[in-house]
Amino acid sequence: MEGGAAHWVEFYDRMIAIESEVLATMEDFAKRLSDEELRAVEITDLEPMRALIAEFKRRANLWREVVR
Repeated sequence: MEGGAAHWVEFYDRMIAIESEVLATMEDFAKRLSDEELRAVEITDLEPMRALIAEFKRRANLWREVVR
């Protein structure tokens, strides 16, 4: 079981890194938008991305508990 758990910790850590990089790029782009455009991007892109990263962190932490 631990080999499987370690795999998922590594998987989610990689996904967190990738999605965090995408989010940083999106946030940088969003700085150049009007207030109206920024709000639309926040709702449709940034907030869901942040939620996805938070979920990946939650899953990685659950698998870390199995590894311990």
